[in-house]
Amino acid sequence: MERKDAEYIAWKQRQDHINNRWSQLYELDKEWGKEAIKYLILMNSGGAVATLSFLGASADIRGTLPPKLALIFFFVGLVSSGCMVAYAYESMNRLFSHWQKDVEAHYMKELDYADLIKRDSSRVPSGKVDRILGYTGLTAFILGFIVGATGLFLT
Repeated sequence: MERKDAEYIAWKQRQDHINNRWSQLYELDKEWGKEAIKYLILMNSGGAVATLSFLGASADIRGTLPPKLALIFFFVGLVSSGCMVAYAYESMNRLFSHWQKDVEAHYMKELDYADLIKRDSSRVPSGKVDRILGYTGLTAFILGFIVGATGLFLT
């Protein structure tokens, strides 16, 4: 039978609010993370295609350094973005795999609830690698754009 006292009801309402807000923020984080990855890949691949087209259109341009540097930056941006996707997948896969094993151990009474939560929390990555790879992709795009645009106007 569920408790009906005021203290319990207030606690239950707080818990419901915390859980709803947690879910909302998680979904927003997940959605915008996907959008950021798509943006980085699209921008760097678009820059690479445009630079390759530009290089292919003019023999004089092929001998200059700026378009080649821009292409290298766009390539670095694509590789960085691809590594970010691979790292995110591997991290989530590892978390899920360990979570499944730990939950099974918990149900078999080999692991108590506090240790289940503690072990899961200890495995969550800090996010530093994701940020480094993401900002590397963004920086590479910006540098590729600047170098490419500068080279376009100087030649």
